[in-house]
Formats: sequence, C-alpha cells, structure tokens
Amino acid sequence: MVNVNGTSGSDFIHVSGDGFTAPPGYTDNPNATDLDDSIDSGLGGSDIIHAGDGDDSINFGSDLDSTDKIDGGFGFDTLFINDQVSLTFGKNSLVGIEEILVPFISLPIDTAGAVSLTMRDANLISGGELIVDASQLPSNVRFTFDGSAETNGAYTVTGGAGNDHLTGGAQKDAFDLSVGGNDSVSGGEGGDTFYFGDALTASDTVTGGATDGGAIYLEGSSYAAGFVFSAAMIQNISGIVVWQGHSYNLATDNANLTKGQLLTVDASDLAAGEILTFNGSAETDGRFSIIGGVGDDTLTGGARADTFDLFAPGGIIIGGDGHGGGADLVSGGAGNDSFLGVLESDVIDGGTGTDTAQASGSFSHLDFTFGANTFHSIEKLVLGSGNFTMNDANVAAGATMTVQGTPGSFDGSAEIDGHFRIIQDAGDGRWIGGALGDTFNIGMGSREFISGGGGKDVINAGANFNDFDSIDGGASIDVLNLNGDYFAGLTISPDMLVNVEKIIVAAGHSYRLTSDDATVAPGQSLTVAGGSLSTGNRLIFNGSDEKDGTFVLTGGAGNDNLTGGTGDDVLTGGDGVNRLTGGRGADELWAGAGSDTFVFGSVVSSTGVHYDRIHNCNLASDRFDIPGGAGTITDIDDRLDIGTLSTIGFNGDLHDALAGHLGANHAMLFKPDDGTLANQLFLIVDINGTAGYQANDDLVVRLVHSSGQLATLDFI
Repeated sequence: MVNVNGTSGSDFIHVSGDGFTAPPGYTDNPNATDLDDSIDSGLGGSDIIHAGDGDDSINFGSDLDSTDKIDGGFGFDTLFINDQVSLTFGKNSLVGIEEILVPFISLPIDTAGAVSLTMRDANLISGGELIVDASQLPSNVRFTFDGSAETNGAYTVTGGAGNDHLTGGAQKDAFDLSVGGNDSVSGGEGGDTFYFGDALTASDTVTGGATDGGAIYLEGSSYAAGFVFSAAMIQNISGIVVWQGHSYNLATDNANLTKGQLLTVDASDLAAGEILTFNGSAETDGRFSIIGGVGDDTLTGGARADTFDLFAPGGIIIGGDGHGGGADLVSGGAGNDSFLGVLESDVIDGGTGTDTAQASGSFSHLDFTFGANTFHSIEKLVLGSGNFTMNDANVAAGATMTVQGTPGSFDGSAEIDGHFRIIQDAGDGRWIGGALGDTFNIGMGSREFISGGGGKDVINAGANFNDFDSIDGGASIDVLNLNGDYFAGLTISPDMLVNVEKIIVAAGHSYRLTSDDATVAPGQSLTVAGGSLSTGNRLIFNGSDEKDGTFVLTGGAGNDNLTGGTGDDVLTGGDGVNRLTGGRGADELWAGAGSDTFVFGSVVSSTGVHYDRIHNCNLASDRFDIPGGAGTITDIDDRLDIGTLSTIGFNGDLHDALAGHLGANHAMLFKPDDGTLANQLFLIVDINGTAGYQANDDLVVRLVHSSGQLATLDFI
C-alpha cells in the first residue's frame, strides 16, 4: 500500500501520467498509484483527488467541505471522515466512492457533537451503491444523513449510538439502527429495510415510502417483555420481521396504518420454543398479514380483513405433536379474516365478519380431528389433502360453515345443531354431513361418496353425477339437483343413490334416467321434478324396477316419458306430448295440455280395486296404450249412469253392473249412482275378449274431470 500525504493547502493528488493537470493555485502531487493507496488530505485547503485504480482509503478531517473533489476511480474506495463536519456534497465533489466511514469521534461526555452529510443525485451512478457507516460514533454525537436527492442509486446506512436522523433516496435503501439512540429515519421510496436489532425504543420514528413502504427488522430479547408501537413511531411501514433466537411480544397503535394499508408481520424465522405474541386489536382501518413461526403463537388482528399464516415454511403439519405451526391462539377480530395452515391444536376465533380457515397441503396420510376450541365464528373452511373430522362446537347452533376443497375425507357427523355447505373441487371426495340439513356441491368432482346424515340435505351434482358416485341422503327429506346433459342415459345403480327423496332436473338440458329397486327404500317415495324444463328439453324416467317404493314424477313443457314402478305412483305430464306409464299399483296420472298417452302394459297395471286415476283426460286428443294395441277395441258401448259400486265388493259390483252392457273387445264409461263410489266416472276396457267385466282380466280406470267423447281410436 502506498501512503500519499497532502499539504495544509490545496492539493491536486493523482496518478502520474494519468493526463490530469493541476489547476492554478494547487500543489501537484502525482504520487497516487493504481494499487491500494492510503491518501491523507493534509487537513487543509480545497483538495482535488483522483485516486486511480485499486481499493483506496481517502482520509479527511474537519477540513472536508463542498469545495473538495474526490474521485475514487476503479476499485472499492472508502472515504474516512475523521472529525465533525456539516457538508453538502456538490454534484462533482464525490464520485467513484463505495463507502463513507465515520470513525469514533472523541468528545467530552457533556459535549454534543454532530456529523451531517447531504448527498447529491450525481454522487452515485445509476444502479450504484454507497455504504455509509457511522456505527463507531458515540451517543453524544448525532449523525445526520440526507440521501433524498438520490434517484437511481441505493444506500446502506449504519447509524451510531446517538440520536441520528437518516433519510434515504428513491431506490431500495438499507438502514442499520442497531447501535442505539433515539433515531429518526425516513427511507423514501424503494421498499427500504430498517434493521434495529435489539435497539428499537418508543422514541424512534420510522417512515417508509408512500408507495413502496418498508420493513422493520427486529432481533433481540428485550421485546419479549412487551413492546408497543406508539402512534408516532411508524408511518408507511409495510412489514415487521422478527428473527430467531428470541420471543417477541408486539402491539400496534391505530395510527400506525393508514386506511386500507397492509402491514405484514413475519415470524417465520422463529425456531421451536420461540413465540410471537402480536396484538393488532387497536387497528380500525388498516389490515394485517401475520406469519407465525413454529412456536405456540398468540395473534390478534384488527377491525379489517386480516390474514394469519400459521404454518411455518418447511415444517410438517402433524397436529398436537409440536411440529409445524405450533399450537396457536388466534383472534381475527372484525373483518373478513383468513387463517392459513390451521392445525387441530390451534384455537381460532374468527370474530365478526365472514372468516375463512384453511387446512391444506399435500398431507393425504394425515388425520385431523379438530377439537371443540379449534374453530369459533369461522364461516368457511378450505381443506387440502388429508382426513378431517369436525367437532360439534366448531359450528355454532343455527350457523352454517362452508367447507371447500378435495380432502381424503370429511366427517361432520358430530355436528348436531349447525349446518355445512360443502363445495367439492375437482377430484374425488368423501363427505359426511351432520344432524341438520347440509348442502353438498359436487359439480366439479369426479368420484364422490356422500353421506348426508340427518336433516334436509341438498346435493348439487351439476352435470357430474355418474356411476362412480355414492350418495346416501340419510334421514329426513333430501334433494339431488341435476343440471347437465344426461340424455345419453344414466342408470342409477344400487350403490349410486339411496335415501334421497327428491331429484330436481334443471332447465336447459334433457335427461334420461333409470332407477334401481334400491333407489327408493321400502315404503318410501322419490319425487323426480322436471317442471322447469322448456319445450326443447325432455325428461325420460324409468322406474319400472321399483318393487316396494313409490314415485312422484313431474314432466316439463317438452315431450316427456315417465314410467313408475309397482307402487302407487303419481305421474304428471307437462305441456308436451307425453307418455305416462304408471305400472302396477293404484297410480295417479295427470294429463297435461298436450296430447298424452297413458300406457297400460298389462291388465294388472290397472284393474279391480287397484285401478289408476287419470286427471284432466281429454278423450278427444289423449290416447290409451293397451295390451293388444290398436284394433283391439272394436266398439264403444253406451255410457251407463246407473248401478252400484263400492270399494268393498268392488269386483262383484262391477261385474253385476256391466252384465249385458259391456261387449267383448268393447270399452265403455260407467258412472254408478249408488255405493261408496257413486257419481265417480270409470273407463272399463274389455281385454280378455269375454263380454262383461272379469276381475284381473279387464282394465279399470277412474277418470277425474275428463272431457271429450270416447272412441275406438283412443286405444292404440
């Protein structure tokens, strides 16, 4: 290293042969080199220094002023300011310097000193960086640094032990205030960092950029006893980061955040056994994003929509064993809060608002059994992989929790007085509801297992109900909603659908559905509602395999084909041209506005006391599809309006009343004037080719509010 010493006058220090010429009045000193030089200003005059290449050290004392011009050249060059100064650098007075170092200045303890540096934009090249280190200054020396003129370079500034005043520029600056003092720092724009270590006090003030904010970094044991950010301490700060090795107990003031401002509190660096306690309850119009560590954190949000990330990155979520995000106690306060990475050992109180908790990740091998205190006032639960079991206390009495995701399984069977609204994302799902009415939305899923439990459940399958699904509605009146094109045909197997009392098909599509005997439980009824279908939509439903249950089938405005089973079914045609097949049993068939066909595949489908009832039949346009087909009925006998007919002794009464009136292969209308069935109109059709009525061999149909004239063409 070459030592170059200036004089007490105005020196021109440079490298010999570099082409620079000393101005008049300057002492020419060509002793600098392109190696690592140590250059001393000489403590006087207005000096011009061209240090050349190399990592040079340039020393000034109190003689440094704006008339000096320093060019560090190439290399890492350091300017030492060894005494008190108050200096505004000129635009050409400082270039090529990578570091300004202010060493210890010795003053009597009762004497206040000051070092003040003001930078110009031209002092740093675009993208350049300048380190300013005043860390050795004692507590009675105030360090002031003003870099606000800088537009395209960045500073790294370290304050001393005094009450410093530091100002950054427009780019991302870094401030180290860990030495101490009651400091005031304004970062400017750029998203600056403010490292306080263990030295942050209530008398410090920190201001970030109005646009980019800035982050405060804390590292120390003093914060565990409790630290409150007072109203005047921080402005435009977007982050508070705490580093491992300590626990932290922090609280904010309402004035720390402006309306709508977001403050991120990041404790993800904390190790096991280290705790973050954060209280943001004073905040009324700003928001928090709080990231917990692996310890048992206690976190409190404010009045707006806050986010709590409770799972420390890199951890393993295993509830209750001390790994992952710890057993956290979290209160969201008001607002629509979000809680991420929830464990079964956490206690989450969403407070008011619509709050969401998330327990998700690639943890399909893990089982989560949430405790009674895990969730309070949570309106939505988002699940990833894994198996999740709820507690009755997780949903308040009468409240509804939305549950969304693709879990391995979800078991809500413990819930006795709340409701679930379940949304199945893409993939397979296994869902068990509670004791009250729940809603299952599985339109995005591919293979679903649903057990509704008690209550009036609603299953919205969209266009995705298929033979891979298994739906058990459970107790009470349960509804399956379909909304998609099912006209290619769907056969409901025994495993696909049980204990569902109603299927509603949505408009805009056509449907072809076939049920199994197991679809309707013995003694139970299934309603299939197609009343919303338009003229271009069709409903074809075939329930002919049903042996011990009943149907209520309703068509829409299109041409529908409805078929019941062996029970007493109710079939209602809409406004189209419909085919209604009641099957066996005493069915109720309701004609629509169009030309309907009533299908009797065999005599036993409507004979004797188990006759069908057809409502609103228009004999002029409606038709009867009977055994034998068209031409079987050769004539219509005269209507008979006298005779006795009662439910008890029905077949005998009818045989006696029609003797001599109903011819072979004829049909007729009969309205008895006596008996329990007096004044009811019946259609009698001779099927067996023997004159008169023979029980179980001829068709009997009761007509309710019929119109038109009976003709042989009515039978096809």
